[in-house]
Amino acid sequence: MLTDITLGQYYPGDSFLHRMDPRAKILCTMIFICAIFLANNPWSYLLVTVFTLGCIMISGVPTVMVWKALPLALQKQAHQLKEAMS
Repeated sequence: MLTDITLGQYYPGDSFLHRMDPRAKILCTMIFICAIFLANNPWSYLLVTVFTLGCIMISGVPTVMVWKALPLALQKQAHQLKEAMS
């Protein structure tokens, strides 16, 4: 069962995102996190979602790996939300 966990797992590739300078990746990640926190309407959520899907497509990571990791991430978010509300 633990071998099925792909959330956060490195996937080797040769895409633009894989070749980016690590400092630029960290900076872009920090900007993206700020954008997520500043999103406050459906249009901004849509923009964040489209950007995320675009990055997934550009990265060349197989969609199977992304879909396998998604339920685990959603379960974790639901658990955190439940704990925050109690």
